[in-house]
Amino acid sequence: EAGIKVGQRDKIRAELQNPASKIRAYLHGDVPDVLTSLMKRAKSEGGTVRLALYELGDDELCDAIIAAKDVVEVILSNSGRDDKTGKWDLGNAPFRKRLHDAGVVVTDRLFNNNHIGHNKFAVYRDAQGDPRAVMTGSTNWTSTGICGQSNNAFVRDDPAMAKVFNAYWERMKTDVFPPPASESAAGHVAQTQGVPFRKDNHMANPLDGATVALNGMTVWF
Repeated sequence: EAGIKVGQRDKIRAELQNPASKIRAYLHGDVPDVLTSLMKRAKSEGGTVRLALYELGDDELCDAIIAAKDVVEVILSNSGRDDKTGKWDLGNAPFRKRLHDAGVVVTDRLFNNNHIGHNKFAVYRDAQGDPRAVMTGSTNWTSTGICGQSNNAFVRDDPAMAKVFNAYWERMKTDVFPPPASESAAGHVAQTQGVPFRKDNHMANPLDGATVALNGMTVWF
């Protein structure tokens, strides 16, 4: 329908970024609605959302974060190294700039090396600041992530699970290390997770969930 042939990478990428594309809609299904659902909930119920993302590379999802900027805070890591230029984070960079320019509260967690901040989750906190729900899964917040890969995303309304993810988010927020020389420069030894952060993440997080289904479950980071 879109006239795309094998080998037309740029055309395919543009099609997947186009919010009016029927191909995009068919491929992503209800995944964008799931990814952004807690931000919509926060706006309607007076809560807040804490996002932790590895990649951000989709206009619709970036717009959703900006639309919720009064109720959302983001920890955004870096995308990979470009094979042609050798520069890092070219995928995230324009979307990172859009968030900063729009006034979204963003913590830039730039490793720019083989360490990967492979997070893809959101924690919903109610008006009192208590964690209530989690959105997580394997889906990267990119056009190819929501359209071109076998990924999953789900929301779990469970304070016990939300509390665990919220505590992890807070540990990550306070795990500060020096930034690379520039956003696109390679990171080195200094750009790595701190020892206390890694140590805490080795601990099991057993759940006594609000529902029977979660009893006996353990969360690891």
